[in-house]
Amino acid sequence: MKKIILSVFLLIAFSSVYSQRIVNRIFLRSYTKVQLDSILSANGIPAVLGTAYDIDVYRIIYNTVNYDSTAITASGMLAVPHNTTCRFPLAAYEHGTVTAKHDAPSYLNGQEPMIGMVMASVGYIVVEPDYLGLGDGPGIHPYQHAQTEASASIDMLRSAREFCDSAGIRQNGQLFLMGYSEGGHACMATHRAIEQQLQGEMTVTAAVPMSGAYDMSGVMINRMLTDTPYSQPAYLAFLVVSWNPIYHLCDSFSQAFVHPYDSILPLLLDGTHGTNDLNNAMPNIPKRVFTRAELDTFVNNPNSAMRVALRDNDDYDWAPRAPTRIFFCKGDTYVPYQNSCVAINKMRQNGCADCDTMDVNPDLDHVPCAQYSILNAKFFFDRYRRIDCSTGIADVDNAAIVSVYPSPAHDRFTIELYRAGEFASASIYDAMGRLVSTSTLNTGVNTITTDALTTGVYMIRVTDENGLNKVSRITIQK
Repeated sequence: MKKIILSVFLLIAFSSVYSQRIVNRIFLRSYTKVQLDSILSANGIPAVLGTAYDIDVYRIIYNTVNYDSTAITASGMLAVPHNTTCRFPLAAYEHGTVTAKHDAPSYLNGQEPMIGMVMASVGYIVVEPDYLGLGDGPGIHPYQHAQTEASASIDMLRSAREFCDSAGIRQNGQLFLMGYSEGGHACMATHRAIEQQLQGEMTVTAAVPMSGAYDMSGVMINRMLTDTPYSQPAYLAFLVVSWNPIYHLCDSFSQAFVHPYDSILPLLLDGTHGTNDLNNAMPNIPKRVFTRAELDTFVNNPNSAMRVALRDNDDYDWAPRAPTRIFFCKGDTYVPYQNSCVAINKMRQNGCADCDTMDVNPDLDHVPCAQYSILNAKFFFDRYRRIDCSTGIADVDNAAIVSVYPSPAHDRFTIELYRAGEFASASIYDAMGRLVSTSTLNTGVNTITTDALTTGVYMIRVTDENGLNKVSRITIQK
């Protein structure tokens, strides 16, 4: 642990010498909130998100550091709301596993860039780091490598601040972190580095790592070494090939992998092939790519190079100070949910006062779990987020007073509403983001029965004709 903390400190300290981090900023496109709403609707995303701002999207290329403290560049996506009167919070979304460079967020491929764009439209300045070696970054991406996940993300946040200062986009000092899959691991690593090494420069307001492989040396490697098929064998190959320059796992890949994997796998990790190509090239029992000698060493020697590397990248043994929620789905076959259990138990043992987990849906696998986890992360952030405005949309939201209580509720709950418009209403969404019911609201106290609701977590969205858009979370217990 001391080695990890020292390495992160050195990387962050080295990267802080750059007085100007941005190498290049590339305007990608603009979206109106109407366009974003249309995209969300086409993808079955509920209107509960409440987009409020048009946005601009950029690719940022910036200076950071490599695993060995040498200078290197990285890239990432930056999405900013159109508004010059408000002060917005800063947020980072850390993306999941990709092996092709142009599948990274700053190339706007896949669905993950849309997460950052929608977050910008509801009132955040959002970064999505590509990480080292992806996007426009040189070399191979150090997969699930906590040290460089943190340093690349922190320097992307610094670059966003630099961009906003030059563009007149005002910030309010809040910082929110979230990430899914590899991004869950990256979110955890970034949060830890900020709280342990950057006091006075950055303060995390709240964090939500989701479905991440936090216990690399335990839960994850035990899954990889079983004799049962695994749908994502690419993960193991990516680790070995990308970690070899860092940890010197083998002198040649023919020492680690049996033929033909010793030649095929490095070629498929050249940055031009997707994870499906890698999965299709591997056996569905991942350990079968290893030579017998390599596998025996790994299994029998707790201090083998690979074991040490895995322990270096466990990133849960600490105590967050900021409110932290670890979301997962128990049906996840890609990243076992036990990662989250190990993490939350250790964090509580270490003294975390505001850490918790939530099984978003026990029936969902890794990919469908993402949408609902991210929705719940947004609602969790809403508890803490501020938008400080002198004029504009948020003035309307701040002018109205909305209170939803009690939580947990049983047969009924109350919505108090003051200074809202004439046509106010409440929409109730379940944890899956599905609209359950709507109710017309009057000024004052409104009593809502729970007859149509079952036990669970719900989001209450209160709106009116003046632009009010207030989301509260409530638990129903029958």
